[in-house]
Amino acid sequence: MHFEKKINTNSRKAMTDYLKNHFRYHTMNSWNGMTSYAHNVKIYNLPLTTQEKEKVYELMEHPAFYEVIYDRLADFNEKGFEAGFNGRSNGYLVLYPRESWELDKHANYSEWTMEELRERVRLLQRFARLADDIIEEVRWMANNMELVEEEIQVTKKVKVLKEKT
Repeated sequence: MHFEKKINTNSRKAMTDYLKNHFRYHTMNSWNGMTSYAHNVKIYNLPLTTQEKEKVYELMEHPAFYEVIYDRLADFNEKGFEAGFNGRSNGYLVLYPRESWELDKHANYSEWTMEELRERVRLLQRFARLADDIIEEVRWMANNMELVEEEIQVTKKVKVLKEKT
C-alpha cells in the first residue's frame, strides 16, 4: 500500500501527529487558504512502472477509464464526507465534508477526546485505502486494458428538400 499507514489508535500522540502532519491541499484556490486532507495522485508520482504510466496516459483518453475511478469515489462517499479530485489536472484526491470545503484546518486536537481522534484517524485511513484502491484499479487497467479504434456505422435521419411528384 502506498498511502495507507498503520497508526496506533491507543496513542494520543501518534494520532495527533498523523492528523497534524497529513498532507493537505487547497480546496478552492490557494489565495483563500482553505485546505483539507489530500493525497497527491498525479500519475507520475504513483508507484507504477514506466510502462504502466505510459499506458495510463493513453487510457485516460477514454471516458470509461474515469468511470471505474468515480465508482470507487461513490462507494466511499458517505456519512457527510466525500472524496473528489482537485487541482489543474485533477492530480489531488481531496477529502471534503459535504457542508464545507475545509476540514480540521484549525483543529486543536488536544481538546478532542480519544474517540474523536480515533474516528478521524479511521476516516483518514479509509481515505488512504481509497487512494490505494484507485492506484490498484489504475494498475490493473494499465496491464489488462487497451485502447483500440473501431469503425462504427451510424444511421442518421436528416431532412432534405424534395420536389413534389
